Amino acid sequence: MKNPVEALTRLGPIINQIASISGIPGVSVGVFHEGEVIFRHNHGYRDASTKLPTTSSTIYPIASLSKAFTAFTCGVLVHEGLLDWQSPIRSFLPEFRSGVSEVQELANLVDLLSHRTGVPGGESLYFHAQPILNDSDIISTFAELPPLHPFRSQWLYNNLGYGIAAMAMSRQTGKQYEELLETRLIRPLKLNRTGVNYDTHGTKDVAKTYMIADEKEPVENSRPFFSAGSSMAAVGGIKSSVDDLLVFYREVVHELLHQGSLTDPTSTSSPLKEIRTIMAGHSFMRPEHYSFLERTYGLGWIRTQLPGEVGAMGLNPWLAKMPVANHSRLAIYHQGNLPGATSAVYLFPETRSGVVVLANAYGLSDAPDWISQLIMDTLFQTNSTTDYVKLTEDAVREFERYRSETVRDIDSMRGKSPSGMQALATYVGRFENTGGSFFVDVFVESGALKLAFQGLEEEVFPLDHLHGDVFTWFTSTRDLAHRGRQIFPAPHYLIHFHRNSLSKVVGLEWAHNGTTSGGEFFVKDYAAWSASWLGLSVLSTSVAGYFAVSRLRIMLGRSKT
Repeated sequence: MKNPVEALTRLGPIINQIASISGIPGVSVGVFHEGEVIFRHNHGYRDASTKLPTTSSTIYPIASLSKAFTAFTCGVLVHEGLLDWQSPIRSFLPEFRSGVSEVQELANLVDLLSHRTGVPGGESLYFHAQPILNDSDIISTFAELPPLHPFRSQWLYNNLGYGIAAMAMSRQTGKQYEELLETRLIRPLKLNRTGVNYDTHGTKDVAKTYMIADEKEPVENSRPFFSAGSSMAAVGGIKSSVDDLLVFYREVVHELLHQGSLTDPTSTSSPLKEIRTIMAGHSFMRPEHYSFLERTYGLGWIRTQLPGEVGAMGLNPWLAKMPVANHSRLAIYHQGNLPGATSAVYLFPETRSGVVVLANAYGLSDAPDWISQLIMDTLFQTNSTTDYVKLTEDAVREFERYRSETVRDIDSMRGKSPSGMQALATYVGRFENTGGSFFVDVFVESGALKLAFQGLEEEVFPLDHLHGDVFTWFTSTRDLAHRGRQIFPAPHYLIHFHRNSLSKVVGLEWAHNGTTSGGEFFVKDYAAWSASWLGLSVLSTSVAGYFAVSRLRIMLGRSKT
C-alpha cells in the first residue's frame, strides 16, 4: 500500500473546495489508521466575522454524533445494574405511553435507541432552531404520534426516543443527563473539550454556528441548540473537537475488537461498556437502503457492509445520486445536522481506521459527508473515479432550486382572494394539537396578526395574509436562517384557519411536515368549550372537523376522571 499520509495531504485543496462550494465557513478533519492518527486538516474560520481560524481543538456542535455518547452512557448504567436493555421502558418510566399498545407495553431501550418502534419522530413540529419542547412534553408528544410501521419491523428515525432514554437514565440515578455523561464517559476518557454546555465567551476556540442564506451568505445562529438540563441534549446536544473525537473513536474501535475477543466482555477496564450490544445491528434500514449486504442500525450507529452506498443519514441523498463505495469492508458510521452545524464519522474496524469531520454550518450540501467519503476512497486506494467536487456542485444547485421553489410557491399564492380575510380579532386565540403537547398562540400586536409557537417570545412570526383564511408565517430566507430554521416546502409555512357554519374560527390547520395532502389540526381555545359543542352540527365535515371533535372528546373524557 502506498503511503496514505502523502495521499491524504494532497486532498487539502479538494476538501477546502467542497466546503467553500457548500458555503461552510469552517471545517475540521481528523483521520486515524491502524490505530494511529495520521492526518488533520483545518479550513476556514470558526468565526466568519473576525476571521478566527479553525483548529483541531475548535469546539463544534456534533449534532447526532451525540447519540453514540448517549448509547455508551446507557451502556455504563447497564453495566452498573441500574438499567437493562430488555426491560420495558415503563419499568423505569411508568408514565411512558404510546398510541400503539405494543410500543407502550413492550418498548425497551434497544427499541428506542435503534429507532425500531415504528413511530415517526415528528421533528417538523418541534425540532427547529432548538427543540421547543420541555421534558414534560417529550412523552406526550411521542404518545400522540401515529405509527408508520409495525413495532420492531424496520428502522424509522425518532429523536424523541433518545430524550426518553435520557429521562430513564435520570430517573434511575437521580442525576441529569449531562452529569451522567460527564462522570461516566468524558472524565474517564480524559476528553477535555467535550460536553453539553460551553460559553463562547468564557471558553477559547469555540466555533460560532451558521445557516447559509442566499448568495452563500453565512448568517449566525446565535440561539442555543438545547436548553440547559434538557433531556433532549441526548439527541444531539454535545459539543466536541476533532482532537477529542479522535481519542473517543480510537477507543471505540479498540474496544470493539478487544471486547469481541473476550470470553467475558464485562471484564474490560474501558469506560466503554456493552459495546457488543451498542455496535450490533438491531433494525433494518428503510426500503431504499435495503441491500443484499448488511445495512442496519445499532444504537447510535449505522452498519453497512461495503460495497454499497453510505451517507444515509444526511442531506446529500435528497440532493444528488449517491456514489457506491466499491470496496469490501464493514463501515460503521453516523452523521449529524443541526441548524448551524453538520458532522460525520466513519469507522472501519478491520483496519482500525476512522474519519471524523466537523463543520460550523448547515450548508447547501452535506460537506462533512462528501469529505468523509473522499477520504475513505483515498485511504483505501479504491481507484474511485467519483468526482466529489462535481457531486457537491450538483447538490448545491438542487438545494438552491428547492429553496427558490419554496419562495416562488408562497409568492404565487398572494392576493388570490384578498377580500376573504375577516377581522383580525376573529383569529385570536390559543390553538392546541390533538394530544395537547403543542400549541400555537395567535394574537394582534401593533395592528398586525402574529403567531408564537409554544407561546415563546423567540418563536414569534408575523402572519401575512395570502387568500381567504390562509396566512403564511414565511418571512425571508435570511430571517429564517438567522432564526436557525431550515427551509421546508411551502405548505410548512401556511396556516389555514377553519370556521364552522356560524363563521366562528374553531381551529387551524398546519402542514408542518411540508406535505400538500393536509396538515395537523389545532383546536382553538378548547378549554373554554362546553359539552354542548358536541351536539352542534356546524363543525366542519372535513378531516379538520373530525380532529376537532376528537380533541373535544379527549378533553371531556379526561374531565370525568
